[in-house]
Amino acid sequence: MKTRLWIIIVLLVCAFLAGCGDVGNLVVNDVLGFGPEYPTPELSEDLPPTYVSGFEQGYQSATYPSRFAKDLEAYSGQPHYHEGWDDGYAAGQAAVQKELVRQQRAAADAEFLGAMRH
Repeated sequence: MKTRLWIIIVLLVCAFLAGCGDVGNLVVNDVLGFGPEYPTPELSEDLPPTYVSGFEQGYQSATYPSRFAKDLEAYSGQPHYHEGWDDGYAAGQAAVQKELVRQQRAAADAEFLGAMRH
């Protein structure tokens, strides 16, 4: 019984998020395993390990919302982690926005070409 209830809740949340436009689609695609891949950018080996860790977690949190990760203790106590997480999150948001624009342009182009054929 509990399993069915959870399935219903998950489906309702997915339906709600799908109706939220591009961001909703991003979350639904992430949860269901669809959508584009966002490989983490290569970082300089000279950066502190805590910065790299923060960057990777911030980037992942922005590009795959279901995998949100933020070490709150490190975020509040380690400046390199804090800076890395913020930078990674911003880079991830930019990657998602770029992909959304690409998808919108592709859809507009397809619509235009379809209209030209008629």
